[in-house]
Amino acid sequence: AASLNPKNVDALLKSAQFLFLAKKLKESRERVEKILQTDNEHPEALALLAQIELDEGSMDKAHAAIDRAINKLPEHDAYHIIRARILTAENKIQEAEQSLKKAVAINNNILNNKTLIAFYLSQNRDDDAEAAIKTFGASFPDLPEPDLELAFLYKKQGRLADTENSMLAAIAKKPEDATLRIILGDFYRSNNKFPEAEEAYKKALDFSSTPEDIKGILADFYFDRGNKPAAQQEVADIFKKNPKHAMANFV
Repeated sequence: AASLNPKNVDALLKSAQFLFLAKKLKESRERVEKILQTDNEHPEALALLAQIELDEGSMDKAHAAIDRAINKLPEHDAYHIIRARILTAENKIQEAEQSLKKAVAINNNILNNKTLIAFYLSQNRDDDAEAAIKTFGASFPDLPEPDLELAFLYKKQGRLADTENSMLAAIAKKPEDATLRIILGDFYRSNNKFPEAEEAYKKALDFSSTPEDIKGILADFYFDRGNKPAAQQEVADIFKKNPKHAMANFV
């Protein structure tokens, strides 16, 4: 086969990745195979081939491709994540866990930590998930996400005080994040702590770049609580700011 220059390889690879994400596996495979005809150990092409084989249910071929990619670049964390996906699909849970832990060991970043946590949650291994979240938090002490992950876990377990404390800890790390305050408000609302919910929503207003969205939440909250005048006032404010907003004619 004629050799491809590096620019052509990069263009083919990007095209193959795009087609894979668009679920056009046949077209993606054609481009991957063209790359491998030039360099049969191209690690990125092999990793993408592994994912194509996985999506098509060819587990042996998926394993062979990702193992070759890892053999070429053993310290590439993303390849171990792909290997874990293949192993999980085969219900080889212990081996999948080891691959995910390997990825975190290679690159202790946010994505790899979240992937390991999601794996434990998908297996209903709450204790392991909690431990992984706390390790994640220790690695990124200024990040609100670990506290939020703990809050969701505790909420699922019915540990309401721990849920609230974790949400407040997340907000303390990023007080300007309106979304975190909305999540806290929703938590209070679902647990009939209505004054606390109202306060959380109102504080979210101070930090939101789209205050009419928060006012929409408040309008719904007031309407649900039977406070129609307050709901109408929020809707009037929304209409004044953005007449085409979905909540502008809510009440």
